[in-house]
Amino acid sequence: PLPQWRSMPEGPSTHLEMVPRFPRAVVPASVGLRENSRWLPFSSVPQHLDLWHPPIGVPAMSVASATLKHACVYSDNAKRAVYAKRSSVVYALCPREGHECEELRETTRTGFLDTLANSTVVAPDSPPVLHLTFSQPAGLPVGLQHFSFLIESLPGIVPFLPQLRNSTMEVFADPLAREILTPVLTRLGVPSTSIFAPFNGRAYTCTPELHFEARSDDIFVVPDRLRALRAELHLPAAPQPWEVERRTVAVLSGSDGAWGLANLEELLSSLKRLGRNVELVAVDPANVQTASEALSLVEVLVGIHGAHMTNMLYAPAGTKVVEIIPQVPVGNAGNQHYRVLAGALNFAYVPVVGVPVSAAQQPVHGGAPVLGGNVTADVEEVTRQVGRLLRNTYL
Repeated sequence: PLPQWRSMPEGPSTHLEMVPRFPRAVVPASVGLRENSRWLPFSSVPQHLDLWHPPIGVPAMSVASATLKHACVYSDNAKRAVYAKRSSVVYALCPREGHECEELRETTRTGFLDTLANSTVVAPDSPPVLHLTFSQPAGLPVGLQHFSFLIESLPGIVPFLPQLRNSTMEVFADPLAREILTPVLTRLGVPSTSIFAPFNGRAYTCTPELHFEARSDDIFVVPDRLRALRAELHLPAAPQPWEVERRTVAVLSGSDGAWGLANLEELLSSLKRLGRNVELVAVDPANVQTASEALSLVEVLVGIHGAHMTNMLYAPAGTKVVEIIPQVPVGNAGNQHYRVLAGALNFAYVPVVGVPVSAAQQPVHGGAPVLGGNVTADVEEVTRQVGRLLRNTYL
């Protein structure tokens, strides 16, 4: 883990940066937004009243930017590692103590990394490599994958875009992340030749210079980084098509999240009575072109907690957000992600209760089971809050 890196011979050079807190919306206590359970011992203000991210009392976010000479990175669907051989010893790095380090220790105990390191050579003329997903935990629930890769990891690419665009650097991501990130990397001007892809069964790459980040592990959202990423994505500067006003209420939907709306048609019909165009937007957040054009007309964005809410990344400045929050048992994983994202993007944000009509447990994340299923939205309340946002009166 990071605190022990300095004991490694020719170890990583690191630059530690503390990230300033930023404001997020006030929310009603009744909605049931939950902080990460690991934060609760530090919190000194009730969750719904704490207007900062991270919450007051919780340690500030941090990111350690690292460069490791003569190193390799390996990743398949079962195991992953950043490692370097020094003399006869193989050193493996993980971002922080916890599940990731335990998995790495198990991989090391099997002798897998020793065998791999003894059979690989770092070619001196190979390009530097940016490992974009070093800090992301393995086994992310489906509903968090787009948020983790697009909102937490991807902004770290911006300083390296000039080298990636002219093919003097390569970017590496874990297999699942690579599938989600590749269309966005293409939009950013990164050629396919600069994106690592396994070939002939080889799931690793070695480089004279490996760049990566060790970050805080919970809802790592940084306003400055998101602004820089949005600028590089060249989002529509005006509604598409041209000369059309932003007077659309967009309802996000899709099969890429843990939750679905059981009464979607009823909600769409109710929203149309507000006198705005109402559109159902079912776009994979990895599809920047389609998502950004579909949202270029949006005035208010409505969606249920889940992966498709990540499309907020492409919404125009000044967008207002209504998030439907499924009510699940106390002890479930934290669900502040999109309240935080709205704060980072300076979007007005209102949460509304949603009642699960079916639920099933997904993989554990952050020490708590993650539920998914169908939710009935409070159509009257969602419509009321959208109407208030359209009139610029909140809560």
